[in-house]
Amino acid sequence: IYFKIVRFILPLSLMLSVILFLSAEKVAVNVFHEPLLEGWLKISAVLIIPTAFLLIHASGLRGLNKTGWFSFFRETSRYLFAIPVLVCLIYFSGENIGPWLAYGSAVLFACLLSSVLWRKHFKKTSVIYEENVPDSFSFLNLAVPFFLISILTLLSPALNTIILGIKGTAADV
Repeated sequence: IYFKIVRFILPLSLMLSVILFLSAEKVAVNVFHEPLLEGWLKISAVLIIPTAFLLIHASGLRGLNKTGWFSFFRETSRYLFAIPVLVCLIYFSGENIGPWLAYGSAVLFACLLSSVLWRKHFKKTSVIYEENVPDSFSFLNLAVPFFLISILTLLSPALNTIILGIKGTAADV
């Protein structure tokens, strides 16, 4: 099932990442009326794929009954890993890219760590019976609604910011 999920999520994440990366200037200028946001949007576009894999591996750990690891990677890891990086950047550098650099490095580190833990626990417990693997059609009937719910949950804060950016000023955002 893991490979079916990756084959489904990876192209969508890649497409979303490319679209956001290539349209960053237009979104920054036309939606937010802030040309300086272009760089931040490009950084966000690059982080879409690692975030998707982080969430896939976290959900895989939940499927292996590693709920502690699932909760850690789903909720806490990115912020916990970003705090030391951010403190170092604030202490050693006065640049305002610090929060994005800290969050980006935390996402990449959490993605790598979740991948290592997923593979470690999957190898210990992996027994695949071919009759238990659903066919592609039933898999998509189950996966698409969950995928859409997850995407809408993740996009909700971003959509709120975009709507506020369209209707409000930079100080409001």
